This record gives sequence, structure tokens and C-alpha cells, in this order.
Amino acid sequence: MSDDDATGGNESQPTNPAEAEQRRQEKKHERRFAGAIAIISAVAALFGAAVGGFFTVSAAHVQSQRDTDIAMLEMRREEFSEFLTTHSDLMAAYENMFRGFEAYARTRDIKALQVQIDAYNVSHRASARTNYVVSLVDTVETDHKRGDFTRKTNEVEAGITNTITQVVGRGLTPSAEQVGKLRALRDEARVLFIKFTNGMQSDMVPPERSVWTVMFGTAPPSPSTREN
Repeated sequence: MSDDDATGGNESQPTNPAEAEQRRQEKKHERRFAGAIAIISAVAALFGAAVGGFFTVSAAHVQSQRDTDIAMLEMRREEFSEFLTTHSDLMAAYENMFRGFEAYARTRDIKALQVQIDAYNVSHRASARTNYVVSLVDTVETDHKRGDFTRKTNEVEAGITNTITQVVGRGLTPSAEQVGKLRALRDEARVLFIKFTNGMQSDMVPPERSVWTVMFGTAPPSPSTREN
């Protein structure tokens, strides 16, 4: 019976010390390599889980933001519609007041003028309410245009109030020139009103939502930015 048969086919042990040392170094390298592979595999698994979890959370966050955008657009659509209605009525109320002043100058009928004043006050209160509500839901750019329009309507209404005070409080008759100046202010307000309504259209477009913008709050860098 041979020595290999006697040892059950085991690998023969080197008798040369140099050869034995070489075998030990090879096994040592094999163990290090196996350990490195195990670590890399574990790190890769953790990284994959982290990336998967990040995108899962991000996707949910993006959908939540989109749902919020839809709800905001619906609110804006409703409030903008009411704003347009009340301020269109206000423009008509302005004209009715101007005609009321002109009629009073001819007839001195204070009761007829009072009817126009009451109708104007109703329109003024309704427009003030919708103006405040819209200020809570519009964007910065549109809010700036609304502010320009509101300041001009304030000028018109200050002139109307002063004229009413002259007529009711002092018994004075409004002049044609005075009413003409009020109409000119009203016409300027109409122009700003159109600009604001055009600006509202941009507020009805949903903002672009992506994982990057939702998670980091900014647009992803452009290729030129990354190169710089």
C-alpha cells in the first residue's frame, strides 16, 4: 500500500521549509481575498438597500408634492375665478358711480346717487375680500402684478370717496373735469387688471417636480455648470 493510500488521499506535506512557507503565504492571501470579497459584498448590499430606500422615499415625497400642487391649483382656480368676477363688477361699479356723479350734477337727485353709492360699497367689500384671499395663494410674480393693480384701484376709490364726501358732506357738485380724472385712473386700473389676469395663467401651470428638486430644493446642475 502506497503512502497516499495510507493517508486517505490527503495532500502531501512539503518537506522543504521554503516550500512550506510558500504554501502558508498562499493560504494567507486566499483568506485575505475571501475576506475582502465578503466585505465588498456586504457593503454593496448595504449601498443597494440605501439607494433603494432613498428612491422609494423620494418617489413618495414627489407624489405627495404633486398632490399638493394639484390641490393648490384647484384652490387658485376657484379663488382666481371669484377674484375676476368681483373685480369685473367693481370696474362696472366705478362707471356707475361716475355716471351717478354726472347725473347728480344735472339733477341734484341725492337719492338716485345714494343708490349708486350703496351698490358701489357692496362691490368694494366683495372685491376687497377676494383680493385678500388671492394674495394668500398666488405666486410672487403674480402677486406683484396684483399689487400694482390694487394700488391703482386704491387711487380710484380714494377719488370716489373724496367726491362722495364733497357731494354728501358739503353739498358740492362734482365737475366734469373731476369725473374725467377718475375715469382716467379707472382706465389705468383696467390695463393693470388685464396684466394681472394674464399673469394668473402662469400660476395655473403645475411646477416641475423631480426627485432632485423635491429632495434638494433646486434644479439639477446643467452640464455647463458641472464642467465649470
